[in-house]
Amino acid sequence: MTTPRDSRVHAAAGVAIAAVVVGCSMLIAASVIDASYDGNSYQKAAIGALAHGWNPVYESIKTWWARTDFDLSPVTHALWVDHYPKASWLFGASLYAVTGTIESAKAINFIMAAAMMFVLFSWLRTRSLGTGAAALVVVLAAVNPIVLPQLLTNYVDGLLACVLFLIITLLLSRADDGYPRGKSRSSDVLLAAAILICVNIKFTGFVYAGFFCGSFYVLEAIRSWKSKEPGALAHVLRRTGYYALVVFVAAVIAGSNSYVRNLIDHGSPFYPLISSQTVDIVSGNEPDSFEDMNPFEQFARSLFSKTENKRKEPVDLKLPFTFSVDELSVSDIDTRRAGFGAFFSGIVIVSGAVCIGGLVVLWWDDRRWVSVAAALLVPMVALIGLTDGCWWARYTPYLWIIPTSALVLLLGRRDEGRRRPFRMVLATTLALIVAVDVATFIPSVTGAIGASSQVDKFIDEVKALDGTVDIVLGDPARGGWLYNIKDAGVQYRLVASIDEGDAKTLDLPIAGITAS
Repeated sequence: MTTPRDSRVHAAAGVAIAAVVVGCSMLIAASVIDASYDGNSYQKAAIGALAHGWNPVYESIKTWWARTDFDLSPVTHALWVDHYPKASWLFGASLYAVTGTIESAKAINFIMAAAMMFVLFSWLRTRSLGTGAAALVVVLAAVNPIVLPQLLTNYVDGLLACVLFLIITLLLSRADDGYPRGKSRSSDVLLAAAILICVNIKFTGFVYAGFFCGSFYVLEAIRSWKSKEPGALAHVLRRTGYYALVVFVAAVIAGSNSYVRNLIDHGSPFYPLISSQTVDIVSGNEPDSFEDMNPFEQFARSLFSKTENKRKEPVDLKLPFTFSVDELSVSDIDTRRAGFGAFFSGIVIVSGAVCIGGLVVLWWDDRRWVSVAAALLVPMVALIGLTDGCWWARYTPYLWIIPTSALVLLLGRRDEGRRRPFRMVLATTLALIVAVDVATFIPSVTGAIGASSQVDKFIDEVKALDGTVDIVLGDPARGGWLYNIKDAGVQYRLVASIDEGDAKTLDLPIAGITAS
């Protein structure tokens, strides 16, 4: 029995762990400069503007740029800054205002990954997984091909994946009759917070959260109806009210600057991606050979193709678990084809077989979990069919549920029968293959650190120049670099060109910046 003293100790330990996680996240994030394209275009542009006084409720980003010394008017991504959801930007701007470095904004990636890991670990321990097994599943769930390459960037797909996995874990805990009732009540508060964040990271966050929460809501309603208990209808009505309130707060209040304003000004809460004035951001990245395929064909072709970032060349299909050396060098932030890695098609086949076998066993042992599996599978299939760009890994982060679920099924049964050695061998083999697949993305992380070093060196050289420094942005869309230069205390002015004969001219090719 837990005593009041135990509760106080646990609370203090929780606060201490949270402080360590946040502190370490900020230190790591601030120590590496984001060298990615999206990170230095509209992501940093939004974070920097918010930290330096832009209020999107009252003015557009171009209006703010025009009246301040942060003149990024040449930037071509103002549309996204004005209309996209802003949760990660607001959090990042708050950290930027406190630390004085825009790179600290990336700390949210580590913080949300840690939050998801702690919640998932807690629930897995209630499902009879040992500490080691639960830790293994948690690490492989968090360090996946979407999250890992984006940890040191301001991309938000990995962040969204962490929040989505957190939501799914909380939904599973609620569907689990064996989960302590007290924890189930507190998980509702966490679920509401996670939905609010998910909805306001990306438009797709609204869709993902809606599909998975809707699926589990239907499951809960069916269970209540079948129970024939006197309070079943009241329970369903309470859950309906809960989700209605959460959606209202998330989209109408917290997301008013994006969802409500977009609806009023442009007739669609998802403008500019879904409206009468739609801006297509997918077709320009889609492989040409996918043009006449339906979403399921595109998805299957991408899953069973070589891991590549090519667009014009035909899609090369391959046998699962086979690979070429060049595949191991292109796993990156937003790889277009087979973006979950060179071994993922084989992982899906093995994991799928494990899940089917596990569900057959559960049909006889505990049929509740078969309906839970259906609540997970239905939104995944529906999202593949409805998502424009389902072939792109960053738009299907929920696929990582498949190998994670397989590992839980293999490690979660505590029987000591003759099948246990086989299960352990299969679990170990699957975990190793998943780890190898994820490891192919490590070069993208080391590459980000190397690019950061180049930027650091460039900024040090710029600081050594006398007086106000002239800056040319070779790529106007990368205006976010200017915040790094300003954070270093450099006074600069944007100019159209610099005399190439100037002996003091400095170039940073990866950023498209010239300084003199």
